[in-house]
Amino acid sequence: MDSEVPQPISAEILEREIQNWIREIGYPHACVKAIRISRDIALLPEEIVHIENSVEKRKAEFASGRYCARKALAQLGLGEVSIPRGSRGEPIWPDSVVGSITHDQGLAVAVVSPAELTTALGIDMLSLNHRIDRATASMIAGEAELLVLGRMLAGIAKNPPGSPDVDPLLLAFSAKEAVIKSVSPSIDYYLDFLDIGLEDRGDTLFAVIGSLQTGLRVDWRIIGNFMITVSCTPPAA
Repeated sequence: MDSEVPQPISAEILEREIQNWIREIGYPHACVKAIRISRDIALLPEEIVHIENSVEKRKAEFASGRYCARKALAQLGLGEVSIPRGSRGEPIWPDSVVGSITHDQGLAVAVVSPAELTTALGIDMLSLNHRIDRATASMIAGEAELLVLGRMLAGIAKNPPGSPDVDPLLLAFSAKEAVIKSVSPSIDYYLDFLDIGLEDRGDTLFAVIGSLQTGLRVDWRIIGNFMITVSCTPPAA
């Protein structure tokens, strides 16, 4: 496998690729918007209070993510709505939708879906250039999990031609971030990385949360120079 990291991808291509992929994995009703992060994007008054004391970089990321979210919500027919931040840092969405925001390497992405069709939704994006300190690896995933992810990453069906070798720790970090974003709106405590166990069930990645006695499917794909992970849950039949 080629060890070179792919070249940076544009926001337009990233948006199209994520949208197509999410439809492929069974969520055709989800809407995606991606943009390049900008310091020129305005926030609504209800949102400014959450970020006014932050550094400029964080303000730009926050505003760009909210802009993406509003554009994605518009695809569902919602007007200009504020998206404040909850006590654990999670976006507070209108009651009729679920959604998630992620950003990295100068790009922001938001995904939203009608709540009647998706009860939980989390997305995470992590640059393949990202390096996680090995000293903190034990705070993210156990050796057994990393072995599972290593085997999955070796499968050519999941990796486009020319994809680089990817550290399983990156997939572990991103997958658990997506799960935390998916679950956080419905619980009243912080979910830690080690509260989540990753398992391979017939080539499908599952996140098992012992405290909730539940498991969530986590889909992943390498798009451009990013690892993208998504955790979605359809409503019970």
